[in-house]
Amino acid sequence: MKTTQISSSMKDYLSTIYFLSKEKEENSKSGNGQEQPIIRVKDIATALGVAPPSVVEYVQRLRDQGVVEVYPRKGVSLTKEGIKEAKILANRYKIVQCFFANILHVDKEIADSQANTIEHLMAPIVIKQLYNHIDGIIGCPNNNCNLEELCSPQ
Repeated sequence: MKTTQISSSMKDYLSTIYFLSKEKEENSKSGNGQEQPIIRVKDIATALGVAPPSVVEYVQRLRDQGVVEVYPRKGVSLTKEGIKEAKILANRYKIVQCFFANILHVDKEIADSQANTIEHLMAPIVIKQLYNHIDGIIGCPNNNCNLEELCSPQ
């Protein structure tokens, strides 16, 4: 499965589940590394500012794409494929946000909002060129980002 098979809205849900999972892992500090945390539909709805029935609809679509597992009355967790896809989306977002904030010197809140809006629409080659441009000018300023890998132009 490739991110191009997932709609822009579905990408938002996948990214949100990923970041909520990372937050839950950091807060639990269990360190067992066994499986992904289960994220409640209510928490996804709150994070996205949507109604829970919308989350249920999109979660079913994501399940059909093989990127989440659904646990009735408990929530959802990312599959291995879901983690891979979510990391790609997160890195795409970070590259665009970094370009806006560190190269164009756009206010951080605006850079965050705009990056979230347009990164879904950008071709992989454009993301790669942005990454190369940033790295060539200032190097990656996200050396301390909370992703497992540094930003990459995947």
